Amino acid sequence: MFSPTVEFDVGRFVASREPVIKKMQAALDIQVIKDSNFFCPADQGTLQESALTESDVGNGLVVWGTSYGKKQYYTMPNKSADINPNARMKWFEEAKLRFIKVWLDMIQRYI
Repeated sequence: MFSPTVEFDVGRFVASREPVIKKMQAALDIQVIKDSNFFCPADQGTLQESALTESDVGNGLVVWGTSYGKKQYYTMPNKSADINPNARMKWFEEAKLRFIKVWLDMIQRYI
């Protein structure tokens, strides 16, 4: 009885999909920053802008990179809500709660 052989080069397949995956990851990273910044405290905008300059967009690393960002995120509730009335601690967590379905739908469109 004949038994057919199927060969599949996983490395080649992944390499062929890499540009699409990279594009999807960059789009997702930017959307996560945008949605999270909606809840990020703002005074002069430095903290929010740092997410664009300090993140590794396209590689899935989103960072709010200021010296005071960690303190704002974990211990200073609504410190700058006068500039951004939506501001709160753990702004990424809030965005994730509200927008995870949008983010997953975004990814699905690339698959």
